[in-house]
Amino acid sequence: MSNHELGTKLHVTNPSTSDSVLKYQALLHNYIAAPASKVIITPLTGLKYKDKTQGGIQVLEERQEVDVIRATDSVYPSAPGTYDVKWPGAGLNIKTTGFPDVVIWNPNEEIGKGISDLEERGWYVNITVVFT
Repeated sequence: MSNHELGTKLHVTNPSTSDSVLKYQALLHNYIAAPASKVIITPLTGLKYKDKTQGGIQVLEERQEVDVIRATDSVYPSAPGTYDVKWPGAGLNIKTTGFPDVVIWNPNEEIGKGISDLEERGWYVNITVVFT
């Protein structure tokens, strides 16, 4: 790892004395301080996702660049594992291993105002990329 990278590893141990399989789900929430109205996330084109803002309907992602201009809660199963998150003048690359799904989330103003532990106007400058 180089000076400009941040890494996280998750290790899960099954303490059971039997040969039973331990089923679990891990979620890594990455809150990114960026202007939500100008952020784009790639590559998600061609993937099916669940739009949780629309009751969980399944949608085919047709956008070349995914944005969070409106309230967004999109679950992409079997996502590529490498993502570019960009906004004017900055951005970052995210790489995952062992996390097949990605969630793109931003409550935007209409929902964000009702989230008590979200800083004032936090919806404006934070998007969340969750790996499951």
